[in-house]
Amino acid sequence: MPRLRWTSLLLIALCATVAGPPAGRAQSPAIFAPDLNIKKPVPDHPEEPPPPKVTEPLIVNPNEIAGRAQVLSGDTLRVNQTTFRLWGIAAPTMSEFGGYTAMQGLAGLIASQIVICAPRKNFFRGGIQAAQCRVARGRDLAEDMVRKGLARDCPRQSGATFAVIERLAVVDVAGGFKLPEECIAPF
Repeated sequence: MPRLRWTSLLLIALCATVAGPPAGRAQSPAIFAPDLNIKKPVPDHPEEPPPPKVTEPLIVNPNEIAGRAQVLSGDTLRVNQTTFRLWGIAAPTMSEFGGYTAMQGLAGLIASQIVICAPRKNFFRGGIQAAQCRVARGRDLAEDMVRKGLARDCPRQSGATFAVIERLAVVDVAGGFKLPEECIAPF
């Protein structure tokens, strides 16, 4: 019998909160007054139009693959079921310090844009095809990663293409990152 009373009180309390405030109380004008002219904040910069939706693989040139990219690490991404490493750079792996930050940096550069990758012949790093990738607006992703200090030049692969950019970059993550053996040029 006491249990029945407790549940009845609980049910009454729940019904009272769902029904809203009592009839004698005023409701907040900010929420319930549609005639108030509250302006939404205007962004500092106009928004860019969303990128076109891609449902099928886009072929830009016969040897290029374009589409939405999924970032796997700081230098690896997947475009239309094909996994690529960014040609000419090396970023910390996910198990190393800075790996997650490098991955987030690459994801920020892509930011739901269309990615176009041109596979490089005879270039593989860790068994994955290397490719020069850019976003649809033309920015090279590898160059941007080095410029932001999230990756380093891989001189054996790139022929020191990004070495000057790496020296000028503000060191963020990749400064303490040791290059893998496959990137170090033989002396």
